[in-house]
Amino acid sequence: MAKRTDKKGLIVLLVIICAGILYVFIPNFSKKELTVLSPYNESLFPPEIAPATFRWEDKFSGANVWKLRIQFGDGTNPIIEQSEIPQWTPKRDVWETIKQRSLEKKATVTITGVKKDLAGKIMTRFKTLSENRITISTSADSVGAPIFYRDVPLPFDFAREKMELIQWRLGDISKSERPPVVLENLPVCGNCHSFTQDGATLAMDVDSGGDKGSYVITPTEEHIFLTREKLITWSDYKREEGEFTFGLLAQISPDGRFVATTLKDRVIFLGKNTDLAFSQLFFPVKGIIGFYDREKKKIDSLPGANDTRFVQSNPSWTADGKYLIFARAPIPEFVRTDKTKNIVLTRGQSSIILGGEQYIEDTANAATFAFDLYMVPFNDGKGGTPEPVKGASNNGMSNYFAKCSPDGKWIVFCRARSFMLLQPDSKLYIMPADFSAEPRMLKYNSKLMNSWHSWSPNSRWLVVSSKENSPYTELYLKHIDEQGNDSPPIFLTQFSSSDRARNIPEFVNMRQGGIGQIYESFVDYYSYARRGQKLEQYEKFEEAEKSYRQSIQMNPNFLDSHRYLGYLLTRQNRIDEAEKEFEIALKLAPDEPLSYQNLGELYLTRKQYDKAQQLFEKSLKINPKFAPGHSGIGLILLAKGDIDKAQARLETAIKYDPDLADAYFSLGTIYMDKKEYEKAEQSFNAVLRYRNDVDTYNRLGTVQLMMKEYGKAENSFITTLRIDSNNAQALHNLGIIYMNRNDFARAEQAFRAVYQLNPDNPNTCFMLAKVLSMNERTIPDAITLYSKALTLMPANIQG
Repeated sequence: MAKRTDKKGLIVLLVIICAGILYVFIPNFSKKELTVLSPYNESLFPPEIAPATFRWEDKFSGANVWKLRIQFGDGTNPIIEQSEIPQWTPKRDVWETIKQRSLEKKATVTITGVKKDLAGKIMTRFKTLSENRITISTSADSVGAPIFYRDVPLPFDFAREKMELIQWRLGDISKSERPPVVLENLPVCGNCHSFTQDGATLAMDVDSGGDKGSYVITPTEEHIFLTREKLITWSDYKREEGEFTFGLLAQISPDGRFVATTLKDRVIFLGKNTDLAFSQLFFPVKGIIGFYDREKKKIDSLPGANDTRFVQSNPSWTADGKYLIFARAPIPEFVRTDKTKNIVLTRGQSSIILGGEQYIEDTANAATFAFDLYMVPFNDGKGGTPEPVKGASNNGMSNYFAKCSPDGKWIVFCRARSFMLLQPDSKLYIMPADFSAEPRMLKYNSKLMNSWHSWSPNSRWLVVSSKENSPYTELYLKHIDEQGNDSPPIFLTQFSSSDRARNIPEFVNMRQGGIGQIYESFVDYYSYARRGQKLEQYEKFEEAEKSYRQSIQMNPNFLDSHRYLGYLLTRQNRIDEAEKEFEIALKLAPDEPLSYQNLGELYLTRKQYDKAQQLFEKSLKINPKFAPGHSGIGLILLAKGDIDKAQARLETAIKYDPDLADAYFSLGTIYMDKKEYEKAEQSFNAVLRYRNDVDTYNRLGTVQLMMKEYGKAENSFITTLRIDSNNAQALHNLGIIYMNRNDFARAEQAFRAVYQLNPDNPNTCFMLAKVLSMNERTIPDAITLYSKALTLMPANIQG
């Protein structure tokens, strides 16, 4: 046995020695293939692009220097360069030569890895350790336009909190330097933008004066001033209906006369701070297509794209402005049944519309929410019959972001499994704009997200966003030839940064530098008040307070800022400071019932019931149907134990304002105490139309438990635990439900969780003991817990 082992060892040793000899004395025996990371093979460059950076990976060959040999089709002398790091950026004159000699011709770039000795000389016995080659060429088609885009810090929730950090840049692909910032320090939200075909007009979403529907339309000049007279608001459309409008994904028409948008829209927004690359899920679930006529100064909906059974959004103009292509899907059931307006709920750092979180959970890994592309004639705003776009609808996928080339020849759109913005699996598809052929996927899509695409003015280039190489979205160029074939994407290295995502890129038909600076002139005390509300939503209380105080400093007589600050200070239990703000608000608006209401609620918090009642009664003298005044008096009566009068007042409050959640909550509590469980259930369900909170779900579940509606109760308590995973009351009640079902394993799990949270509660000990006693194996533990429960009980109960 020992001899056989020695023989094996000798063979292995001989193999190693032979390999070493071959490695040292035979050139190319150890040659390994290095990986060229960029540019991609067969890349096609615009003639004016700045020097590209060649990057490669060579981990295993042992090379420490690399030779680059660029050979051209004309057979003349190659260009030879050398680099001591695995990347190379040619000098400007060398790069210009490369582009000239590869114009409409292929050039072969060979990268060879070799080794230097300690003296810096290339070791001749290591002639080639690694090698690979790609071909590149230069197009005769110029890009001919700069790219306007947005630089956003991640994750997205952070950007929403720090909106002033977002920057807008105008990038020139011929420059090696990072594009200059043309707009920054905007303390309000600014989003989607679009330019006219001639580049003469810019239109952009902004958040002005607390109005999320604000929109600015301005001539493009070297110095652009965003002033109030350039603003419109989509909220003006049927304002009397009281329905909120964002004006999502608006786009100006090619000639600049019209702007198409989404009206009466609602969205699901879910921030995901655990995923830096895809830190938001955002898509519309309600809305119609509308437009603004700049000549008539009128907003209207577009027939054929205003069917309230569907969500219709993301409108895009054809090159001639005669048609709109838009995304359409049936409105989800929970949106149709939800009668609330403008409700946005906050859970930690996630802001979503009512019902949205559960909907996302239900669809994330199973069903989809898919959009179809439809086309409708614009017909000067008269609209027409919508038609599904063949190959971009009814295909079981989500189709969106259609962009028509300026020459009217092609349409490129996104397709993903589900939803809309920021989808990891989104791919770009192209089809003829006359729909003579069905869409086909572009050949050179990246592996991770292809989106936010825009056509160059000459319809030969696309700028595309992708996350293939970084969670911070990068920009790429690709050429589209006469047959609609695309080239491999060119990474715009100079546009990149290590801490910001680039999104919403758009070619602008102007010279580089055509926009030098954009100045906001509409940000005022309204804007800071609105920003404070947004920061408060994200529980950034210190920053919210600063924003409110900035608003007050700019305009001490702005009523809302004093009120918002008062609400914030009350929320932080800084009651004396809040009282001062509400007193200022009362002096500014002595004829508004809300001024008295705010102070009254503050005194109610202090249990100064007489003072509070006087203020509520003053509010009702101004307006006898002022529901919060009746609700406030109802709460005082409830605190004093006058249940019947309290109930009558609260019912009066709801009669005057059916959306008063606090009144519903208090009424639900009264009905619960009176064992009128059906009424209590209705009241707590009414509260949940307006807010999702632990107390409401817990009380609803308790009522349902009392009614022996175990399935409903279980759902209510599970929802409670989604919001607060350590809620002892919900866990305890779930344990009771499972015991009623004889599901002792789950009951034990629930009561053990409660016990971990509160091991010294006698009732918890008793219930856990009770469920443990159902199993012979755990009876000793049950006896121990029964004893502990008796020890913890008060003496009078023990007796």
